[in-house]
Amino acid sequence: MNRNSLKTLLLGATFAVFAAACSDSPTPPSMVEPEASFSHEDHPGEGFTDVSASVTTIPADAVVWTKRVTFANNLTGCSVFGIESDFGGKIDTGNPGTYTLPGSSVQVTLESLGGNTYAVSVESGYVFTDVFLKSNIENNDWYHFVPGVSSASGMTTGANALSHFTICVNEVAEPLTAEKTAVGTYDREVTWELEKSVDPDAHSGAPGDEFDSDWTVLATKTEVLGNFLVEGTITIHNPNNFPVPVTVADELDDGTVAGVVCTGTGDETGTVPANGSLVCSYTASPADAEAEENEAVITSGDPAVQGATATAAIHWIENLIGDAETLLEDERFEYSEEISETTEESFPETFICPIDLSLYVDGIYQFTEDNEATLTGDNTDLSADASVDVTCSVPALEVEKTAEGSYDRTVEWELEKSVDPDAHSGAPGDEFDSDWEVVATKSEQLGNYKVEGTISIYNPAAVAQDFSVSDILDDGTIATVVCPDSGDGTGTVPAGGTVVCDYTAYPADGSAEENIATVSAAGNPDVEAKAPVSFTENLIGFDEGTLSDPRFGFEELINASRTEVFPETFICPTDLSLYVDGLYSFEEVNTAYLNGNLDLEASATVTVTCEYIPECPFAALFAEQGLIYTGDCRETAWAANGLEPGSLRYTTRGNWATYVQYTGAKTVNFYAAQTILVGTVTFSPVDGDGMVSITIDLDPGFSYEDGSIIAVQDYATPPSGNPAPGLFAHHFAPGEPIIVPANNFYGVHAVIAGN
Repeated sequence: MNRNSLKTLLLGATFAVFAAACSDSPTPPSMVEPEASFSHEDHPGEGFTDVSASVTTIPADAVVWTKRVTFANNLTGCSVFGIESDFGGKIDTGNPGTYTLPGSSVQVTLESLGGNTYAVSVESGYVFTDVFLKSNIENNDWYHFVPGVSSASGMTTGANALSHFTICVNEVAEPLTAEKTAVGTYDREVTWELEKSVDPDAHSGAPGDEFDSDWTVLATKTEVLGNFLVEGTITIHNPNNFPVPVTVADELDDGTVAGVVCTGTGDETGTVPANGSLVCSYTASPADAEAEENEAVITSGDPAVQGATATAAIHWIENLIGDAETLLEDERFEYSEEISETTEESFPETFICPIDLSLYVDGIYQFTEDNEATLTGDNTDLSADASVDVTCSVPALEVEKTAEGSYDRTVEWELEKSVDPDAHSGAPGDEFDSDWEVVATKSEQLGNYKVEGTISIYNPAAVAQDFSVSDILDDGTIATVVCPDSGDGTGTVPAGGTVVCDYTAYPADGSAEENIATVSAAGNPDVEAKAPVSFTENLIGFDEGTLSDPRFGFEELINASRTEVFPETFICPTDLSLYVDGLYSFEEVNTAYLNGNLDLEASATVTVTCEYIPECPFAALFAEQGLIYTGDCRETAWAANGLEPGSLRYTTRGNWATYVQYTGAKTVNFYAAQTILVGTVTFSPVDGDGMVSITIDLDPGFSYEDGSIIAVQDYATPPSGNPAPGLFAHHFAPGEPIIVPANNFYGVHAVIAGN
């Protein structure tokens, strides 16, 4: 029977006897029920006080509860209030000293600390559970220790003297013991790969050529370790005559924590029966097999019972998956070997192009050599192969070529000389401006493009080969090829010999950048030879020359077309003695040159005619009509409606002024003195702004009177009556642009002077 069961069984049965035998006075009924609810595992019932701070205990973390009671125990066994102890009893003295518990050999020592405060201790191997201090009055001090302690200092009876004391003692509990097993397992999965290769795996050459290759076989062994597992049992022994609750933890020395399952609970907790054992199993899954030891830690749930540890060395057991050894074979080289590690073997071999040319078709003979290696075992069946391809051919012709391009650049120059205007006429003192222009024009013409060169054909074979050759520029121009002996693009090149052919091409321009010769021979693919084309210029003519115009001191070296303009002013002389019959004329000739092997020149001429008219032109014109002019050489002029004077007059009597009907662009005559033609008047079309421009051109010998104005009036309907030019709506100074609103009729008036 464990301690807790015994506590409950004895509580009711012994309490009355205990009270009658141990108390100096009857026990008040109120003291019975509170103590009946107390147990070692529970906190004390109502009325108990924690005095751990004032009572020194060993161990230091023990909890001390105290309560004032009215009886004291003198029974051996100390079975009071459900408290079970191995030994106990009343020591009927208040004197300090060492005493032996009744019915035992256990010695207890009482020590006075002064002031009614005491210390008790018990011999080694035992612990106190309860101590009762009986004072010389009815009250007693009951001290309860959880867990049990071997000594206690600082217990007191308050202000009262000690009459006697009673203690309850237990033997110190035996520690738990444990033992464990540990078995580690893991999988070693072995896989093999087989590779077969040859280097080089292809050869090409001519008859009789030899080629070396190395066959390589590689068996690669791969091992993967995994599924690491450590498992076993943990057996816990309890030497005590009472059950002990435990918690079990398990960990490998690499830090891996195991999962623990105990009998009865299904987790890491359980109860070890009195004088019995508890078996727990555990499982751990480490990352590898580095762990060498496994430790279980058993923590006791009874403070009086020490836990335990157990260790076990881990023995790792391998589970092999696959083949640790295999057989590597290569029959081509009679190789066979048992291997247990990655193995690489190489086998050299020589291949030869046959010299029997009858085996060649279209100049080619090909063959393939295959080789297979195998790797076998209980769980392995691998094969791998590789091949060598040999291509033999009669050597192709070798071609080299040259390419030289040329073209003509023909340069021509033209020289022109002109003057504008090239003629002037006027009166003495008149000035006239002309612009001399010299134009040197350079023109270039590219042509006669030609590409030519040689095509060298070499035969490296041991037999002569017939060939044909063509040649083309990359712009599509086909060249003409001439080979020796044949005179065309065919021929025979002897074994080890060379034939040189010539070619010529005439492209349209210089855009070609490459020339390609193609040589064809029976039994071989066409062979090309390329050469870059660069064109060399052949200059015909001269790129530059010296342009000069001595009249204006101009001279400059030019290499491109050039235009130069030189302005010049001409004057009619005022020396009237130079005029013959009122006329004087002269010419100015200017010559420009373009030298520097060009030897070009060009000239232009300006003609100036000067006329002196000593009398008023109005008088002469009147005289031609048989009339005598009596004016002062100043006359009013009006624009007529056409080419005849007097058309569309303002009035049919008196004033002869005329106006113009506007029907669109037109030119009419300008008459002075009614019938004297002095110039023309031109009307423009109506512009986008609804305006019309009027231009007056006076004939030689006539000019506007100094300070005069040009008066213009526009009309929507035909005008009538004598006009008043001073009141016209539009007035313009001579030389000023005449722009007026568009209308149906216009009157144009000015005062003209004879020169």
